Amino acid sequence: MRAYAAAGADGIGVWELKLEDDNAALELLEESGLGRASAVPAIPSILPLPLMDGPEDPQARIDAICASVHRLAAFRPSGVVCLTGPGEDRDTVVEGLRALDAAGWDGYYDVEIFSDNGSFGNAWPDSIWDTPAEQLAREAKEAFTRVWEARIQSPVDQVSPGAV
Repeated sequence: MRAYAAAGADGIGVWELKLEDDNAALELLEESGLGRASAVPAIPSILPLPLMDGPEDPQARIDAICASVHRLAAFRPSGVVCLTGPGEDRDTVVEGLRALDAAGWDGYYDVEIFSDNGSFGNAWPDSIWDTPAEQLAREAKEAFTRVWEARIQSPVDQVSPGAV
């Protein structure tokens, strides 16, 4: 952190997997004068990610993210990185957002789109980066809005035919 401050950086991210002693890290952060950028949980995604360790079970991952939100709160980050992970498992993402609500997260959510159309060496044939930026941003916002709104909905028990 001293090197970042000496280089004139305004802030620094907090990576849980790099923390050994929270109190020492907090003290060093305070002394550095750096702002707090995002915090990254040790298990950063609801669904398993390739090349990253962690449990396969999404609920275990959600529990780990919630524990991380509580631990990282002491660092007062401007945001917490929480990835959905690859795939189309909407229900798991909704449950993850509910769990983050229950854990007390009330900060921003940021939609990031990970893909590659060859810009970084992997020209995936189904890369969503080939979609026009405006369309991709609109579709990402709409998809997030759907799961965001679904997090506060509960299933309706049908009492009788035609009741719903």
